[in-house]
Amino acid sequence: MGETYDGDIPAVAQGDPAAKERVERAAVERLAGCLPEGAGRELRGVWEEYEACRTPEAKLVKALDKAETILQHNQGQNPSGFDYEFNLGYGAEWFRADEMLQRLRGLLDSDTLRHLEK
Repeated sequence: MGETYDGDIPAVAQGDPAAKERVERAAVERLAGCLPEGAGRELRGVWEEYEACRTPEAKLVKALDKAETILQHNQGQNPSGFDYEFNLGYGAEWFRADEMLQRLRGLLDSDTLRHLEK
């Protein structure tokens, strides 16, 4: 939701997390403003839950968001010299609390390591 208007900042190019959060918060506010008051409040609440990772669901979605980025890096067309090593640390903390996510992370890291061996 936070990337609706300005798009996603590539993971390897993300700088100041506070600046990214401000841009995304503004997008969510803009979206919420298009909705009836109750729905807008609910939209803000869901986004806040995701950003704060307060619930198991939010933590799962955060991990899957990181996994999707790594998949793009591993399966997409990247410029020569792309830093695949970046993948090995990217979002790793979101995969630690759940066995299924740990297995997923192992598969992603194995795929990344194949790219590094080339």
